[in-house]
Amino acid sequence: MSAATGDRQFQHRSGHPCNLDRCNRCGLLRAAHGADWSCPAGPPGGSRTGLLIAGAVLAAAGAVLWGLSGSAPSGLNTLAAIAFPGGLILIIATLVRTGPSPRPADREDGPMRDQAWTEFLRDHGLQ
Repeated sequence: MSAATGDRQFQHRSGHPCNLDRCNRCGLLRAAHGADWSCPAGPPGGSRTGLLIAGAVLAAAGAVLWGLSGSAPSGLNTLAAIAFPGGLILIIATLVRTGPSPRPADREDGPMRDQAWTEFLRDHGLQ
């Protein structure tokens, strides 16, 4: 694949290709792509679905154990008392969870790394 073909896939943050460029297809940084600039496998929110399923199974298992064990103190009742709220907490935490916050250099409104370095040198009289 030629450099020109691969470059159209990315939004350039500066005048030349760099690892901070974002992909037009998946939105990830250039550094997250393979050697042939192919997008990484799997959806970016795939782990979220897994956590929701795990939380639902844990909460359902806890509710069933709690119903079967009754109110008498036993090991199953203790396990249910831990599993049910644990599953609910996992579901709520997964729904509330946001993606990683972008670093200041990755934000659209933040300064690019080259600009920040140039301003630092200029402000300190080194340029």
